[in-house]
Amino acid sequence: MSTLLSTGLYDALAGWGLPVQRAFVMAAVVVVAVSLRHNVSATTMFCSALFAVFLIEPFAVLNIGFWLSFAAVFGFLYAFSCQRPLIDGVLASAFYTQWVVYLGMLPWMLYLLYQLCWSSFLVNIVAIPWIGVLVIPLLLIAITVGLVIPAVGTIGWKIACGYLVGH
Repeated sequence: MSTLLSTGLYDALAGWGLPVQRAFVMAAVVVVAVSLRHNVSATTMFCSALFAVFLIEPFAVLNIGFWLSFAAVFGFLYAFSCQRPLIDGVLASAFYTQWVVYLGMLPWMLYLLYQLCWSSFLVNIVAIPWIGVLVIPLLLIAITVGLVIPAVGTIGWKIACGYLVGH
């Protein structure tokens, strides 16, 4: 339940736009399936999330981002639904995760966008951990501290922006 609460808090800070809503609904479906302690298949979780998002925003299916994000989620659910871990180590896990996303989205990118960026695998393997582990948490801390001590929050923003642009 703490996963859902922290995801909801992050989503509220992010502005609760349609992509964020999709991510929250997908996370909620997985959390509910896991907390029921039943053996729920990746396909069932995927279809449940797809149906829930469709109920919330029926026209989302007309958006290419909808299908690309669900392709990535299905890749994750399918690849990580095994009972035993497939990989050991942080670097191997990061590499495997990016490979899953890349291969899972490959047919969708070619079908929907008629192109594929071959370097995206290498860029994402660096950018996603950098942004997700360093920049976003720093920004969230800066927002929280900035509500109480604005000057310190401003310093946090400047540091995070420096990490974001590489200064």
